[in-house]
Amino acid sequence: MKLRHKILVAPGVTLVFLVVFGLLVLESMRSQNAALEEIYVVRFGDYEFATRLVGTIDDVQARTYRLINWMSAFDEATIDTETQGILESLSQVTGALEEVSSKEQGDADLDQSYGEILPAVQGYAKQISDALDLATMDPNMGMAMMEKADKSYQQFASKLKTLVEADRTAAGESYEMARAQYGRALAIAAVVLGLALLAGMLISWILGRGIMKPLQYAAEGSKKIAAGDLTVALQSSAQDEVGDLIRALEAMRGNLKSMIESIHATADQLGAATNQLVDGATKVAHASESQSETASYVATAVEELNSSINHMAENARQVQDLSRNSSQVSHQGGEIIRQTLDETQRIAAEVTKAAQTIEGLGEQSSHISDVVNVIQGIAAQTNLLALNAAIEAARAGPHGRGFAVVAEEVRELAQRTAGSTGEIREMIEKIQQGANDSVEDMRRAVAAADDGVSRAAEAGDSTREITAGMESMLREVDAITGALNEQGTASQEISSNIQQIADMAEENSTFASHSAGAAKQLQEVAAVMVQQVARFQI
Repeated sequence: MKLRHKILVAPGVTLVFLVVFGLLVLESMRSQNAALEEIYVVRFGDYEFATRLVGTIDDVQARTYRLINWMSAFDEATIDTETQGILESLSQVTGALEEVSSKEQGDADLDQSYGEILPAVQGYAKQISDALDLATMDPNMGMAMMEKADKSYQQFASKLKTLVEADRTAAGESYEMARAQYGRALAIAAVVLGLALLAGMLISWILGRGIMKPLQYAAEGSKKIAAGDLTVALQSSAQDEVGDLIRALEAMRGNLKSMIESIHATADQLGAATNQLVDGATKVAHASESQSETASYVATAVEELNSSINHMAENARQVQDLSRNSSQVSHQGGEIIRQTLDETQRIAAEVTKAAQTIEGLGEQSSHISDVVNVIQGIAAQTNLLALNAAIEAARAGPHGRGFAVVAEEVRELAQRTAGSTGEIREMIEKIQQGANDSVEDMRRAVAAADDGVSRAAEAGDSTREITAGMESMLREVDAITGALNEQGTASQEISSNIQQIADMAEENSTFASHSAGAAKQLQEVAAVMVQQVARFQI
C-alpha cells in the first residue's frame, strides 16, 4: 500500500464514522421534529381545543346566569343581544364538536369521548335556550330550567376536563418519549463518536507505527552512512514511498562505497606515485647540484687551461722570435756557429719545455674530456630522471600537471646540456688533435735542433743546412703558434660554453628544487586524501 493511501486510511475511517454520526444526528433530529410536531400540533391542539370548549361553556354558563339574574334590569334589546351571543357561542361549541367528531384524530378514545360529549352539549344548548325563553316570561322558571342545564353541564364539563387532563398527560408522555429518543440518539451519537475517535486513534497508531518504524530504520542507516560506516546494508520489502526511500539509500550506499573504494585505491596509487616522484625529484635535485658543482669545476679547469694555452702561445711567440733571430744569425756566417749552437741548444730546451707544456695541455684536454663525459652522463641521467618524473606526473593525473611541466623543462635543459657537452667534446677533441700535432711538431723541432747542434759541432760549413733547418723550424714554430692561437680561441669558446653549462646547471638545480617542493606538496595532498578516505568503513 502506498504511503498516501496509508495516510488516508485513518481520515477515511473517521469520515465514515462521521457520516454515520451525521445520519444518526439527522435521524434524531427527524424524530425530535416529529415528537415536537406531535406535541405542538396534535397534543397541544387537542389540549387547546378542549380548553377552549371548557372556557366557552363556562362563559356561556356564567353569562346565562347573569342574564337571568339581571333580566329585569335589562331592556329588551340588551336581552336579545345577550341571548343571541349566548346561543351563538353554544352553536360554535356544537359546531366544533360536530366537526371534530366527523374527523378521525388518530386517537380512538379521543374520538369516542368527543362523540359522547356532543349529544350532551346539544342537550345543554337546548336547555339553555329553553331557560332563556322561560326567563323572559318568569326568571324563576328560567332558574329552574338552569338547574337541569347545570346537571347536564356538570356531566359533560367533567368529561371535557378529563379530556384536557388526558391531552396534558399525552403531551407529557410525548415529551418524555421525545426526551428518551433524544437520550438514545445522544448516547448512540456519543458511542459512534467515541468509536470514530478510538478507531481513528488506533488506525493512526498502527499506521504511524508502520510508517515510523521503517523511517527510523532508514534514519539510523543514514546516520551510519553519514558517520562513514558503509558496511551497513539497508533492505526493505515495502512497496511504498518509504520502501523506495530505503532502496534508494541502499543504492546510494552502494554507489558511495564503490566511489570510496575507487578513491581509496586512487589515493594509494597517488601516494605511491608521489613518493616515487619525491624520490625522483630529490635525486634530480642532487644530480643538478652535482652537475652545477661539476660545471663550476670544469669552468675553473677551462680557465686554467686557457691560461696555460696563453702562456704556451707566449712561449711559442718567443720561440718564433728566437727562430727568426737564429735564421738571421745563420746567414752571418760560420763564425757565429758556436753562438748559434748555444742558442740552438737553448731553443731546443725551450722547445722541449714547450713540448712538455703541450703534452700537459693534452693531458688537461683529456681531463676536460673526462669532465665533459661526466657532464654528459649527468645530463643523460637528468634526462632519464625527468622522463621518469613526467611518467609519474602523468600517473598522478591533474594533481601532477604542474610537476609535469617542470619535469619537461628539466628534460629540455638536460638535452640542451647534452648538446652543449657534445659541442665541447668536439672542441676538446680538436684541441687534443692540435696539441698532439704540436707535440709531434715540437718533437721534430727538437730532433732537428739536436741534429743542427750535432752538425754545427761537427762541421761549421753546414750553415746552409742549419739555415734551412731554422727556416723549417720557423715554419713549424709558426704552425705551432697558429695552432696555439686556435687553441686559445677554442679554449675561450670552451670557457664560454662551460659558463653556459654552469648557468644551465644552476637553473636546472633551481627547477629541480621547485620540482621537489611541488612533489612534496603533492605528497601532502595525497596523504590528506588518504586520511580523509580512511574515515569510511568499506
